[in-house]
Amino acid sequence: MNERSEYTETVRRKAKRMAVARRRRESLFRHLAQVGVLSWMLVVPLVLSAFLGRLLVDVFHRRELGLASLAVGLATGLWLVWRQLGRSLAQASEEDDHGDDVV
Repeated sequence: MNERSEYTETVRRKAKRMAVARRRRESLFRHLAQVGVLSWMLVVPLVLSAFLGRLLVDVFHRRELGLASLAVGLATGLWLVWRQLGRSLAQASEEDDHGDDVV
């Protein structure tokens, strides 16, 4: 009977590991979608700041304003990407913490 309980416990542990692995497995499309979102979060502020910089250069005839506008757009885009990555990593960590309660 002792062999049977060891076998049952081994099967239970393996089933728990398989369930956690299934839940953690993310699809390729989810990763591609996240990369796409992060790209847009970086590109949109940069392009908008480029247009604003061009407008400022045309109005005030100072190139420094255009470069400053690009720098602000780049900083904004990088901050948005950093914030989104922090949120998604926190969410993944939270899911991992709750994933141990299987079986």
